[in-house]
Amino acid sequence: MREILSYKRIRQRNGLSQQEVANKLHISRQSVSKWENAHAQPSITNLVKLSHIYHVSLEELVCGYKVSEKRS
Repeated sequence: MREILSYKRIRQRNGLSQQEVANKLHISRQSVSKWENAHAQPSITNLVKLSHIYHVSLEELVCGYKVSEKRS
């Protein structure tokens, strides 16, 4: 069974606070909180930056799980 990964769980797995992520993205901590509580979604630009900060693929951020095999 796949583990569903939320923005919050991925952030915590990387040992970062909301404020640290916000500082890296040059946004408010409240924006990060809104993403984690599903009140807003990050822009594609911020998704790309988050994937680098969290060391995960865009697919993992968007889908909420790691896709290990692609279908042909």
